[in-house]
Amino acid sequence: MAHARSTAARPWAAMLLTAASLAAAPAAQAQNYPTRPIQMIMPVPGGGHEAVGRIMAEQMSKQLGQPIVVEGRPGASGNIGAALLAKAPTDGYTIGLLSGIHTSNAGFFRQPGYDILTDFTPIGAVGESPVLLVARPDLPWNTFPELMAEIKKSPGKFSAGGTSGLVFDLLADAAGLEFLSVRYKSAGNAMTDLSSGRLDLTSGPLTVFLPLIRDKKIKAMAVGGARRVAELPEVPTVAESGVPGFNANIWYGLFLPKGAAPDVAQRLREEFAKALATPDVRAKLATQGIDVTFGQASPDEVMQRIASEVENWKRIAAKTGKYVN
Repeated sequence: MAHARSTAARPWAAMLLTAASLAAAPAAQAQNYPTRPIQMIMPVPGGGHEAVGRIMAEQMSKQLGQPIVVEGRPGASGNIGAALLAKAPTDGYTIGLLSGIHTSNAGFFRQPGYDILTDFTPIGAVGESPVLLVARPDLPWNTFPELMAEIKKSPGKFSAGGTSGLVFDLLADAAGLEFLSVRYKSAGNAMTDLSSGRLDLTSGPLTVFLPLIRDKKIKAMAVGGARRVAELPEVPTVAESGVPGFNANIWYGLFLPKGAAPDVAQRLREEFAKALATPDVRAKLATQGIDVTFGQASPDEVMQRIASEVENWKRIAAKTGKYVN
């Protein structure tokens, strides 16, 4: 009888052992992670996006003991790379750099190929790239309130734009302004027209404009973000100039596809925070004009900002009718 009971118990013992092994597998995987290189998808190559991604990848590779390989996947204003990230395996070996460009895409693209609100898990925010609003050098107004007053007097007279007119769409909506919208295939063409007086206003990153401002080839009118920039302390923000709450800065952050193991996500978040806190990383980001204040945001706060921006861009897209596909 004892022998029979022992034989009958064996299948149950085996099942319990198998269940315990399966439960322990994810924890063991997370503990050993990573055991091979990690791919970082770069949906928007070049400029601040690529600089931010490579700076973070270099430092996190050192900490994790495995290389993070940055791979450009450009196209459709960053939508192609973001869609690839959304559909990537959830094992933690594919991450990606998304930005404020993707929240605006959620408003203006009818079918971006992913849902930024539900398809990703945030690792962390790196920071923001300050956006400047600049004018042609011979523009007779020297303060942004004066300029806005003139624009209100003459709706549609002042030309504004560049490779993207989103900042001016945002400003027009927030301040009740109307611009003559101009689109350029390259930022260089926009700057040529601005310097020669054929374009009144454009916007872009601090690092691009700063040398031209110092050489008096263009005129800084306002900072598009929530804070003034140290390099141009005398230039006020748009919010300070009479448009409360205005913030057109572009944020950058690292993300996993939705469904990644919580332990793996947490490991990446810890290494990300450690990397962002290193003096070398902060110095490198500073040379790119990146303000790391938003880098202190929690994953929930990152998603809250994304949701707020998506809602705003969808409203502006509906108002302007500037949909893509």
